[in-house]
Amino acid sequence: MQDFQKYLHQFGYRINTIRGTLSGTKNFLEWCKTNKVNANEASYTDLFNYLENIQKITPNKRTISAKIQAVRVYYNYLIKQSIRETNPLTDLRIKNTVRLLPHNIIKHEKLQEIYHSCKGEGVTGKRNRIMVGLMIWQAISTGELTAIEVNDIKIHEGKIYIPQVGRTNSRTLKLEAHQIIELQNYIQKTRPLLLAMSKKQSDKLIVSVGIGHQLNNTCAALLKEVRRTHPEIKNTKQIRASVISHWLKHCPIRQVQYMIGHRYVSSTERYSTKKIESLQDQLEKLMPDI
Repeated sequence: MQDFQKYLHQFGYRINTIRGTLSGTKNFLEWCKTNKVNANEASYTDLFNYLENIQKITPNKRTISAKIQAVRVYYNYLIKQSIRETNPLTDLRIKNTVRLLPHNIIKHEKLQEIYHSCKGEGVTGKRNRIMVGLMIWQAISTGELTAIEVNDIKIHEGKIYIPQVGRTNSRTLKLEAHQIIELQNYIQKTRPLLLAMSKKQSDKLIVSVGIGHQLNNTCAALLKEVRRTHPEIKNTKQIRASVISHWLKHCPIRQVQYMIGHRYVSSTERYSTKKIESLQDQLEKLMPDI
């Protein structure tokens, strides 16, 4: 706790706030130890159980909110120390109502519709269809799109290797049958044309027609194109979150954790629509006046 205390001082917390935060954090860690919960990997469900325990001890809403805030700050500290990837309380909003993110989840049928609406006309159109396919079928992020190289596509195995990007683990995923054919054509025919147009030499799978190798502008243009026919799409993160939520309905959570490259299962759990809706209902009953 000494390092945590130093962290609080570094961020300019007042003495009384530091005392309250340390006290609230100690209470949480003691509860975790008693209930055999790994505090570093606590899930939304674990946090609800802890909040339920607090409510049994004290009905005071201000005290409950203070204890929630202490744990939230503690998880920010763990993220700063690279011990944890996400804060399970970051997206918890308790006021008059409770709202948990992610929200605006797109149904899988709509994602398929978006993919098929990308006709793949012209050189950049064929590339964009490949990009959308990787986002929808493999939940690949824009950062990963930039990192993937041609050799990462295993055509004969029908698989794709996704390298580690930031805190996301590397993994190997299956390609859809139609993706294999389209990727093969893209690599053999379309990609050389893109390289010629941009006057580049690159091992990257996705090639922009601009000067650099980053895909920020390419993804922004692609998103703008998608939103012309599907205005409900806000950003690429929404697509990724929707794919993860769909996977969680059909696959074990540990399998989805691997597929998405999360370090911690709690990072994956937050995308479970059923758990989010259930937790929201429970919290509204537990603390309806906060």
